[in-house]
Amino acid sequence: MGFSIFFLLTWLFCAVFTVIKKPLSIIENTAVYLIILILNINFAWIVNEELKFVTVTKVGIDYVPFLMNRSILMPLILLIYLNFLLRLDKTSYKAVVLTVASVSIMLGLSFLATFFKVTEYTKWTHGYDLIFFLVLHLIAFYTYKWFRQISNKVVHDL
Repeated sequence: MGFSIFFLLTWLFCAVFTVIKKPLSIIENTAVYLIILILNINFAWIVNEELKFVTVTKVGIDYVPFLMNRSILMPLILLIYLNFLLRLDKTSYKAVVLTVASVSIMLGLSFLATFFKVTEYTKWTHGYDLIFFLVLHLIAFYTYKWFRQISNKVVHDL
């Protein structure tokens, strides 16, 4: 059941990302996606395999939702968040609501993963997930700012 739910959610978020109006260019979206993907995979490796804080299922069909969540859903949710954030006017309460919604979706996915026995928390809690997701949001935003600054500098230097 976990596979079908995560498969549906992966396609849903891919469809949402495809149809939304994106203020970021394809290059900026790709750069942010890849950096978040690299950080997410490395963080998951350290927490799961090295520190053994989270146990991931060994059953093949139940392992696929873990991979979809880690490698597709989390970076894609951050890209959707970033594209919506940059379309907002400069009012802070809308940005806070958007951030809370995005982090809530990510926490919901973590709850689903534990509910369907995709992951089992041994020395980990959803509170640590919350902190990690907030840090990922900051990293995504500042990656975009950094990439925009570099691209503007290259354009001005030409």
